[in-house]
Amino acid sequence: MTNFNKFYVFYIFSTIFMLFTLNTFASDIDQIRAGTIEIRSRGTATDEGIATYGFNLSDLVIDESLKLNLVFKMDRGNERMRIYEIERAEVDFEHKISGKTGVETEAGMVKILVPQQGQLKKELSKSDCDLTLYIDLKKQTYKITGEVIVSSIPFSSKEKVISKIAGTPPQVEDLSDEWTEDREEEIDIEGELNLEQKDILEGRESFYGAPGEFVDWTKSFWEGLFGGDIEATISWEIRVPMLVIEQDGEDITYDFRKNNVQEEIVGKKINLMGKVKPSHLKASDHEWTLPGGKYLKEFRASEDKGEKVELEESDKKKQEIKFNWYDEGDKLKLIYGADVEGEKLYAEALFNVKKPEITMRAEIPEGEFAFARVTYSDEEGNTVTGDELIYDPPSENYSIKFTHDPLPSQFPGETQYVQLVHTVGRVEKHEDVLDPCLKINKKGLDKTYPYSPGPEATDAPGVPVKYLDLNISVTNHYEMYLMFKPEGEESIFVPLRVMDWDWTGLAKRKGIDDKLKWDISGSKIRKDPHDRKAEDYPEWDLRMHEGVKWDVCK
Repeated sequence: MTNFNKFYVFYIFSTIFMLFTLNTFASDIDQIRAGTIEIRSRGTATDEGIATYGFNLSDLVIDESLKLNLVFKMDRGNERMRIYEIERAEVDFEHKISGKTGVETEAGMVKILVPQQGQLKKELSKSDCDLTLYIDLKKQTYKITGEVIVSSIPFSSKEKVISKIAGTPPQVEDLSDEWTEDREEEIDIEGELNLEQKDILEGRESFYGAPGEFVDWTKSFWEGLFGGDIEATISWEIRVPMLVIEQDGEDITYDFRKNNVQEEIVGKKINLMGKVKPSHLKASDHEWTLPGGKYLKEFRASEDKGEKVELEESDKKKQEIKFNWYDEGDKLKLIYGADVEGEKLYAEALFNVKKPEITMRAEIPEGEFAFARVTYSDEEGNTVTGDELIYDPPSENYSIKFTHDPLPSQFPGETQYVQLVHTVGRVEKHEDVLDPCLKINKKGLDKTYPYSPGPEATDAPGVPVKYLDLNISVTNHYEMYLMFKPEGEESIFVPLRVMDWDWTGLAKRKGIDDKLKWDISGSKIRKDPHDRKAEDYPEWDLRMHEGVKWDVCK
C-alpha cells in the first residue's frame, strides 16, 4: 500500500513537471539584470478519471512556479539585427502538492495524505542555459531560441497513511522520501516589440500551445488519467537595454514601423537628450553624430563682428545637445551612441528640415541712376555737403529698394536684411597734402547690424569727397542677405537669399580753386541684380562706414 502510494505521487509529479519545466524566455543584453520569466501552473484532480478504477481522488492540488532571472550579453549586431547570447541565469523553483487519495471497500478504507515539496534556488552555468535573443530592428520583432537544463532539483515527500478495516482500530504510518531530478526544455518563442515601451519584451500566454514537446496532448493525458483540470501560464518581462532620443521630453527615436520622421524649420533650436532604458542603467561616453544638413551652435552678430559658432567636439560628447539647422534637407539622420554596461549602443532620429521658399527683389528707378556726394569744410570750418553734385538723378528718390515675398503661413516668424560691402578705392589729393594718395581694399558689414529689420530695405550709395581731393575712384560690391527667424524660444536668424550688386563712382575736380566743379564720369548701379540661395551665413570682423581707415598708397 505504501509503495503504491509513493509510486502514485511520483507519477503525478513527473507528469506535471514534464508539462511545466522551463519553457523559458530570454532576457536582455549588456549585463542587464531586469529579465524575468515566470512559469506558473495549478493542477487539480477529481474522481472522474481513469485512475478512479483503483482509488478515489479528492482535493488533490498541485501548485508549481518556476522563475528565471536572466542576463544576456550582446554578441554582435548591425543596423537591422541585434543578437544576444545568454551570459548567466538564476533559477527559483518551487513545487507543492497536497490532497487526499485512497481506496474504500466494504471491508475498510485506506486514506493517504500526500504533502510533497520541491524547491531549488541556484545560478545556472552557461552549459546549463544556452539561449539566444534576436531583435530585428527592421521588423521590430524578437525571437528567443535555445535550451535550458535544470539539474539536481531536490524533492521531498512526507505521506501519512491511515488504514481502517472494519472491526479494527485505525493504523497510522508516516513515510518520507527524498530524491533529485533533472529537467530540460527547448525554447522557441517569438513576439513583437512594444511601440511605446521599446525596451520591454513582455507577454503572457497559456503554457499549452507554447512551443515544446508536450502541448495539448499532455493536457489531454492528465485530464483523461486523473480527471480535473490544469491552469498553466507563462509570463515574462524582459528589459532590453536600448538608447532613445528625446526632444523636449518626447521620444523621437526612429521606428521603422511608424516611420516617425520629425518635421522641423530652419533656425529653430533643437534640444535633444539621449537616454538609456531601463532607467536604472547608466550610460557613459556619450557621442552624437550629425552627418547631414548644415547646423551650428549659434550665430553671434554685432556691428563689430558676425560669426558662426560651430558645435565643438566636446558638445557632441554630452548627454544633451543643442543646435540649429540653417539649411533644408530630407531624412537627415542623427545618431546617438553611448556605452551601457560595457557595450556600445546606438539610437537614431530622422528629420525633414524645411525653409521658406521666397524671392527677394531689387527695384531701381528708371533713367540714369548715378550720383555722388561731396563734403568739404568752408572758411568757417563748417562741413558742407555739395548736394548739387548729384549727377543727373532720375527723381528725388534715387535709392535701390529691396523687398521680398510674404512668408508662407507655415513659417511664422520675422525677417531682416544684413548687407556686406567690399570697397576698392583710390583718392588722389593735392600735392601739398601730407598723404597725397590713399587707397582702400576692405570688406565688412555695411554700416550697422541689422542693415534693416522687416520686409524692406533701401540703399543710396555714394562717396564722401574732401576739399583737397582731386581724383576719386571707388567700386563697391554689395551682398544683401535676407535673413529669417522662426517663432520660438532660442530661435536664430538664418540666411535665406542673397543678392549681389555693384556701385561704381568716378569723380575728378575741374580745378583746385573751384570747390564744387567736378566731372562725375561714372556713378552707377548695375541694372540687373538677381537673388540666389544663400549657401552660408554673412560673416564679418569689420564695420565699413565713413570713418573707416584708408591706407597710404605705396
